Amino acid sequence: MVETKISGGVLLVEDNPADRELARISIQAARLPGPVRHAECIEQALDLIKQAAPEVVLLDLGLPDSTGLEGILTISRTVPTVPIVVLSGQEDETLAVQAVESGAQDYLVKGDYTPKLLARVICYAAERKRVEQQLLYTARYDAITGLVNRSWFLGLLEHALNRARRDRRSLAVLFMDLDHFKNINDSLGHAAGDMLLKQVGERLHFCSRVSDVVARLGGDEFTLLLENLDFPESARIVAHKVISAMQPKFTIAGVDVVITPSIGIAFFPDAGEDAETLIKHADTAMYRAKAKGRNTVEFFTDDMNLAVRENFELECALHHALKNRELEVHYQPIIDRLSNRITVVEALLRWRRPAADSRDGVQIMPSDHFIPALERTGLIHETGAWVLKEACANCRNWQRRFNPELRVSVNVSPRQLANTGFTKRVQSILAATELDPASLEIEITEQVLMEKSQTNVSVLTELRELGVSIAIDDFGAGYSSLGYLINFPFDTVKLDKSFIEQLPAREDSRLITSGMLSIARGLGRRVVAEGVETAFQYEFLTEHQCSAFQGFLFSRPLPAGELEKLLCDSDVARMQFAGR
Repeated sequence: MVETKISGGVLLVEDNPADRELARISIQAARLPGPVRHAECIEQALDLIKQAAPEVVLLDLGLPDSTGLEGILTISRTVPTVPIVVLSGQEDETLAVQAVESGAQDYLVKGDYTPKLLARVICYAAERKRVEQQLLYTARYDAITGLVNRSWFLGLLEHALNRARRDRRSLAVLFMDLDHFKNINDSLGHAAGDMLLKQVGERLHFCSRVSDVVARLGGDEFTLLLENLDFPESARIVAHKVISAMQPKFTIAGVDVVITPSIGIAFFPDAGEDAETLIKHADTAMYRAKAKGRNTVEFFTDDMNLAVRENFELECALHHALKNRELEVHYQPIIDRLSNRITVVEALLRWRRPAADSRDGVQIMPSDHFIPALERTGLIHETGAWVLKEACANCRNWQRRFNPELRVSVNVSPRQLANTGFTKRVQSILAATELDPASLEIEITEQVLMEKSQTNVSVLTELRELGVSIAIDDFGAGYSSLGYLINFPFDTVKLDKSFIEQLPAREDSRLITSGMLSIARGLGRRVVAEGVETAFQYEFLTEHQCSAFQGFLFSRPLPAGELEKLLCDSDVARMQFAGR
């Protein structure tokens, strides 16, 4: 498309002197603003358009270098925003319809219009063109960022793929997602989120080449189309350029915001030969980038495709497992240091998955193998509610039969906390099972703390006001810090087993563990050591006054029926060195 500077006026494209003079007189009589220029052929018209674009083109269909509808197509491609009114010597309704379908806004028959009619037609043509361009813009571009939208991007990608096949060149699709973007909407509001998306779009546009296509697919997902690449590493260079462009702080509603991107790259033809496949594979690579710590770049590889298929098969199997009641709750005892009794049992989800290659035809799968799939499919809400109700009902039963002070601890994922009405659901389950809220402990992971979502904080506060205690699980692993103990009043801290398994051999583990135990005690927190498997670990933790212990030294997670045998035995001390 030729870039032009709009200066107004009428461009009359007519090679017949008599018709041209008649049209010129009508234009002057209509008192249309701006100059009147004329051309005798399409080539001459294009030269005039390059100098200055008109407000309207009056076009004859019978020209020396263009016949029929060709002229309409040529001019509309050159200046797509300028309306075209056809001047024809034929009163032909079929031709008039074809002219409009080709890009003209109206059709007049020579010698059959007045200056007043001509002025009205040009005015209406300009308005129709304006509305047409507005609708076209809405259909092709994102309202928030002004970038190409998903549907138009797919069309442009298909055309680019055709060129790449024809010229035997490569291209790449970059799929970018903003890390923890949900936090912006939760903390600053959706209007602030939209402002951030707009600024991200501006930075993407600024750091891309003129030939690149930058699009917003929806939400916080963006794509870049890079053509004419000789090597895959060229795409990686662009991706790192994007990451660098996102590093400076964004200022949103007076607040400085730091946001990082995760980027996946799919390279044509290696990662796919059609638009949908390339986008899907770039998306898959982006999720691998997130899994590797975010703010990084990953290329799509065949093993990722295998992982996607495996995840799909796992999700289908989980739907089947829920329908056939293959999930069950196991319980692992937590032993109190002072009383040597089981004071808490942790509810742990297990999947008795049919397996032909196992001895009894069943494979017991721990929850970390399938919880991510439950979260991806949304089944976590239904399953989590069932686990909570099962655990509360069993705990109340065991209180009546064995120990009225027994408590149960249940893991809750960030997805469950974020679900509307979670606190009310907990309250309803407690009422239905007749379990005192003080007998329930909710375990959360560090991910809930990392997100710093106001929703998460509010839900945890509501639970504590209800009387439910809160434990932070796997404390010390990953991003957890002792600052969380000050910023939120947890009742229980569960030390991650990665520290415990190094005891007492490694000095750094001894120092870190004893330090965390001392600080937690000073803040009045109960500390549970996870993964206690040896007598030496138990002795070290006892010496440093750890509150309670959990691990194979005492018991593996057990089905409800097997756990009852332990609850019958009030003295657990003899189990301590059973080597289980």
